[in-house]
Amino acid sequence: MDISTEMIDAATAKAVEAGLFPRRALKEELDEARMIMFDILQAALSAPQAETAPLSITPVRPASQTTRRLTLVYARS
Repeated sequence: MDISTEMIDAATAKAVEAGLFPRRALKEELDEARMIMFDILQAALSAPQAETAPLSITPVRPASQTTRRLTLVYARS
């Protein structure tokens, strides 16, 4: 499956909503966020499919109660 621009846009928007990326960012930061999301989507789509039902992930606390800001550090090799 090919990764479309719409997929990257949607994933990046969700990451911004979750507080993983800043809401207001410079163009360079947005480009870097899009590259990160592309790599994440590519890894997820190329991962072998599990034979069992997917596990449901329940957040420990709602995003509105988050007290710390997560800073992602990403290095491309």
